Amino acid sequence: MGVNQTPTQPIPAATSAVEPQRVPSGSQETRSVRSLRAGWMKMKAQVFAGKYHTPDSENPDVVNHLNWYEATGFMRPYPGETKVLPASAFKKVANLKVDDDDDR
Repeated sequence: MGVNQTPTQPIPAATSAVEPQRVPSGSQETRSVRSLRAGWMKMKAQVFAGKYHTPDSENPDVVNHLNWYEATGFMRPYPGETKVLPASAFKKVANLKVDDDDDR
């Protein structure tokens, strides 16, 4: 019936939508990013320790910052902020939970 299933043009190669940001190894920026990442991973271990079975037991501001920084490689400030904050900026609020008493 004249139907040809072979494409007449080559299929283009897939391209990445996001190009990774390259930082030269050994640079001050690399050490800073590694330090930020290490601090946040330590905070993550403390904040979530033994709480995986308890919903909403973590401070949402800390969790939102952690998620943002992990997704952006610890290189982009949280929206509305001018720089990437270290985990130590959240030490006092990390383990505070607002008790809303609606779970009883």
